[in-house]
Amino acid sequence: MTTNRFLLRSLSIISIVILVSTSMYAGDGGSIYSLLGIGDLTGTLSVRSLGMGSTGVAISSSSALNMMAPATWAGLSRTRLEAAATYQGFSSNDGLTSRFIADLNLLNAQVGFPIAPSKGISLVAGFSRYSDVSYDTYSSGTGYTGPDTIPYSIHYQGTGGIGLGQLGLSYAPLAWCSVGASFDYYFGSVENIRTLTSSSSSYLGSRFDRITSYHGPGGTFGVLFNSLGWIAGGLKPLAIGASFSTRNNVTSSAQSILTFGSDPVTTPTEADTTADLSGAIVIPITYTVGASYAAGSRYLVAADFTAQLWKESSFNGAPPSDLGNATRFGFGIEREPSRETNPTWAERVALRIGGSFGTLYYHPKNTAINQWLVTAGASLPLSSSSRMHLALEYGERGTLTNGLTKDHVFRLTAAISVGEEWFVQLPEDW
Repeated sequence: MTTNRFLLRSLSIISIVILVSTSMYAGDGGSIYSLLGIGDLTGTLSVRSLGMGSTGVAISSSSALNMMAPATWAGLSRTRLEAAATYQGFSSNDGLTSRFIADLNLLNAQVGFPIAPSKGISLVAGFSRYSDVSYDTYSSGTGYTGPDTIPYSIHYQGTGGIGLGQLGLSYAPLAWCSVGASFDYYFGSVENIRTLTSSSSSYLGSRFDRITSYHGPGGTFGVLFNSLGWIAGGLKPLAIGASFSTRNNVTSSAQSILTFGSDPVTTPTEADTTADLSGAIVIPITYTVGASYAAGSRYLVAADFTAQLWKESSFNGAPPSDLGNATRFGFGIEREPSRETNPTWAERVALRIGGSFGTLYYHPKNTAINQWLVTAGASLPLSSSSRMHLALEYGERGTLTNGLTKDHVFRLTAAISVGEEWFVQLPEDW
C-alpha cells in the first residue's frame, strides 16, 4: 500500500472516531466525583494496557502505542496510527437514591514513525484525554428570610476537561535497553454551572456559570530494560521499566457569569460577567514502575505500580483541601498471537485479563476514595498489521460513609490501530 493510501485510510478512521465521540459527548454525564479537582483522571494508557489491568510500562510493542511509557516506542517496526474511544457508565448510589449515568468520549489519537528501527529511534505524536469533568446532579433545601420559608433546589452541572498533547522520541542504545522522552502540553476548559430555583414566584432564581481554561507545558521520561539476560541467563524473560512525568505549572483563566430571573436559564432578566481571573494549578509528579515476564512463547505476565503526589499540588497558590495522593497497583496476563507461519484468524487474536486496585486522588471530607477494577481485553486482526484493540473494565469506587457516593463503573474502550511500512517500494507500485 502506498503512503498516500495509508494517509487517506488513517484520516478516515480518525474522522469517524471524532465524529462519533463529538456527537455523543453531550450524554447523561459521569460521576459526581468529577466536580473535584480537575475531574476524573483518564490517563494516557493504551487500550492494550487497559485490558491488562493498567499495566504496560515494561512491555515493548510493535502493534500498540503507550503514551505513558516513551521508552516502549523503541519496539515500533512500522508507521502506526491509533485512535480510541471509551463508553463509560456509572451506577451511582448515595444511600438514598441510585442513578445510572453514561457518556462516550474520544480517548486518544496518536501516530508513531519508526525512523531507525534497528536503533529503536521512533518519533511519536498524539493527543489524549487527561481529565474528564462530566456530572449532572441535584440537591434541595430550605431558606429562611424573615417570615418566609422558601424551599429551593440546586442543579449542579459540569462539562469539559483537560487534554494532553505529546511529541516525543525513543532510542535504544543497547539491544536490551531503551529510553524515551516527550514534550507534553496540557490544554482545555471546564464549565461548572450551579442553577438555583425557588418554588415561590416571589423570589428570582439564579444561575452561576464559571468557565475555566487551562494551558501549560510538561514532560514525560521513560526507561525500559526489555531483558535482564545480561545479568543472568535465567532472567532473560524478565523486563523492567519506569516512567516519570514532571511537576507542571498549568496556567488557568476563569470567567464567571451570574444571571437572575424567574427562569435564569431560558429567560434571564439580569446578568453580571466578571473579568478574566488568572491563576495556576500544579499537576504533581507522576511515576510508574513495572515488570513483565514472558512465560513461554505465548504468555506474558505484567505488574505495574503508579503514584501521583497530589498532596504536593496547589490551586491558585493554596493546597487542595479535598485531594490527596493517588496510587494504583495493576496486574495482567496476555496470551499473545501465534507465531506460526500460517495461523488461523482465531490464533492471531491476542487475549488479556487483569485487575487493579488503589486510591483515587479524591479525598472529600478527609475520606479516601478507593477503587478496584477487573479487566479483560482482546486484539482482533484486521489485516497483517492492523488491529482492533478492545478493553472491558468493571469495578467499584467510593463509599456511603460521611454522606458520600458509591459508584459501580463499567467501561468499554475500542481502538483502531493501523500499521504500514513507509518508504518501501512494494510490487504493486512497480
